[in-house]
Amino acid sequence: MPISIQADNIVLETGIRQDLDLKLVYNPVYFNTIDLVAELGLASSMKGGYFQDTDKLTVPFRYFVYILEKNPLSIGLSYINDKTQAPSKNTDNLNDESPGFFQRMKSIFTFDNKPVEKDQDVLEEEEDVVKEVEEEAVKEEVVKEKEEDVVKEVEEVLEEEEEEAVKEEEVVKEEPPTSGEKIIISIKLEPEIEYNSKSLKEIAAELQQLPRTIEMFPESGLDYLLLEKITFDLYSQKTYLAEHLNMIYSEFREEHIYNINGHYVVFDSEKLTYLGTDNTKITEAIAKNNTDFCNFIQKMRLGGDSILLIPTNNIVENTNVDKLTRRLLATTP
Repeated sequence: MPISIQADNIVLETGIRQDLDLKLVYNPVYFNTIDLVAELGLASSMKGGYFQDTDKLTVPFRYFVYILEKNPLSIGLSYINDKTQAPSKNTDNLNDESPGFFQRMKSIFTFDNKPVEKDQDVLEEEEDVVKEVEEEAVKEEVVKEKEEDVVKEVEEVLEEEEEEAVKEEEVVKEEPPTSGEKIIISIKLEPEIEYNSKSLKEIAAELQQLPRTIEMFPESGLDYLLLEKITFDLYSQKTYLAEHLNMIYSEFREEHIYNINGHYVVFDSEKLTYLGTDNTKITEAIAKNNTDFCNFIQKMRLGGDSILLIPTNNIVENTNVDKLTRRLLATTP
């Protein structure tokens, strides 16, 4: 859904079009044309972060997480720590009651320059030490090989990612005029507003089911005040687009017009059209757009899919809505 209520805000979302900069349209100025205070934000579909499935991450996050998870230094340290114990740096307490590698070395070698006769136990200890040193050397070689394998693996992954990135860029060029990025509009929710955040189509459907009163149009269930509010809110937005951005809505769709805090907002990026620079074509397009707009207002008055195309079939004679639609239709060639 392009509209939702999140916490204390009404939030509108739409994708980005490559042929139009929608940030020029859907920003605080556009909403201020009908006295709404809005905040503009952008959101990207890019995913990234630690403790996620590496294959689902996008560049460059996959590189970073992959290297963190498979850091050669981390592998080497964990491998050594699992298999060996680091010797204590405190050698003051080395004595016959604290056996260990350094104690055995101390018992084997002397420092008084006197020859020492080695008994069988000492010879065995020397052999054990030599064996232990050789085993440590083998372990270090294994760790080194693992480091080299991981570095090679990372390099291969980087090469694959670069190839995938090139392919993704080619695919993006062929995508339709939208992308994963979104424009997000946030407007503070005003409570107690009837039909707040609902589309005009939903509101019209509900009103048609209500028992008629003298204030209501018998065909649609709308009353004049609501029709006038819808008419002039939409007119303010279409006028702003045409005069300041040289754009129009090529179609007015009830499902893309929303009640936001009692104001009616057209939020339909698919139907936005840039008019170009040809003055003749611009004049013709705006004239047709005025007719489409008046027909839409008649449709709201009558309900359903009925449309009165003849200007003499006035909505309510001599009202503000009637005067506006007459003026707009008078400009039609």
